[in-house]
Amino acid sequence: MKVFSNPLGSGSLWFDNLTTADGMPVAYDPQAREFLPMRPFCANREIIGCNWIAPGKAPSAVPAK
Repeated sequence: MKVFSNPLGSGSLWFDNLTTADGMPVAYDPQAREFLPMRPFCANREIIGCNWIAPGKAPSAVPAK
């Protein structure tokens, strides 16, 4: 599994992380292929643990291929 840089400080993130080690929320941007400390999060974040950003104003993220 790929390890990603933490956009908010030191440490690493794994692909399925929803937060940093400090508890700050992050989301995966599939276009940039990195984690970002921003919203909007996927509408399914709380339901299934989706950690992708939602593109534009879409209610959920685009599924992985």
